Amino acid sequence: MLSCGILPTTTTYTILIDALCNDGMVAKAHEVLRVMISKGMEPDTLTFNTLIHGKCLKEATRLFNEMHTNGGGPSVLKQNLLLHGLCEDNHPGEAIKVFHVIDDGELHPNIITYNILIDGMVKVGQLKAAKELFQLIPAKGLQPDVITYCTLINGFCNEGMLEDAYE
Repeated sequence: MLSCGILPTTTTYTILIDALCNDGMVAKAHEVLRVMISKGMEPDTLTFNTLIHGKCLKEATRLFNEMHTNGGGPSVLKQNLLLHGLCEDNHPGEAIKVFHVIDDGELHPNIITYNILIDGMVKVGQLKAAKELFQLIPAKGLQPDVITYCTLINGFCNEGMLEDAYE
């Protein structure tokens, strides 16, 4: 590509990162990401999503925190992608840490954010933490939706906590 005078784009690098992650070559994917950034290219939402789905969660978390610190444009979408990836990979505690950093900043979590975290907590049996998150929702000016309620009810029922499910 370079020998033909064609410069790679963010999309080109993202495709390469995706292929490397899919082949289990996470270290090589990290290297390609570093090269991409060193060439002055900003990882976009697709790059970020690729890292998460490629199980490069440490790199995705680092990249998100760097964007958050440097004002490089973290968004609620990127936040939710990262939180979902962490929860799906059974790291809801890490997701909660990232959430608290975000919640204290200029990003404002939405109901999708809360649903992701509540679902992550329910899946690992942390129903008390899920319920605590649920109780924070109205204070943030948000309304629980059908997904919020179904996730909690399902979690409580699966644990035999029918009183809590009814509540």
